[in-house]
Amino acid sequence: MRLATLISGWLFCDLLAHGREMEQVIARGDNSLLQHSTPELERWFDKPLSELPRQNGFPLAFVLLLFLVAFACNLLTLMAMLPKQTPPVRALIFFLPAILFIFSNLTATYMIARGKTSGLAWYGLVHGVLTVLSALLLVFTVLDGQTHHAVIMLVALLIMLACRCVLNGRGFILFVLYGRTQRIATLSRGMRIRSGQ
Repeated sequence: MRLATLISGWLFCDLLAHGREMEQVIARGDNSLLQHSTPELERWFDKPLSELPRQNGFPLAFVLLLFLVAFACNLLTLMAMLPKQTPPVRALIFFLPAILFIFSNLTATYMIARGKTSGLAWYGLVHGVLTVLSALLLVFTVLDGQTHHAVIMLVALLIMLACRCVLNGRGFILFVLYGRTQRIATLSRGMRIRSGQ
């Protein structure tokens, strides 16, 4: 956990740990969920979507952009280390992982917006893997004397540092907490209605 905190930041790791606790409470499906909500909060979230405040998804979009640029930097550097391939094979090696990466990140973003911790865990995993991979490739390219690729990997590492700042920023945390609170309130309201409270 200390390594994850060092890489992704204390606030992000705390947000993830809280989400995992809430997922356990939700999975139990008992009345302990009601301790994390109030009838007033549940009624407030029961309003039509047009009456609820709009959430700023910009931090998530910015994280997606940073992930994509860092992923492309890492993938291009890794491809440069491979033996020469034909253009169709090189295109396949680049675009297939890129499409899967984009789809996975969009799915995780949707899950975060719905208050599910698995999307947040995916963000943490991607950030950690890209940070470590960028650092390793930077060291390798510097030792190998590949100045051009070393600069690319330095840029990727700086992008991951900027991403860490966004993941621990107020806007990102508020977006995640809003989605999580809305999910808990909706589930609690359904539980109260079923139990006749």
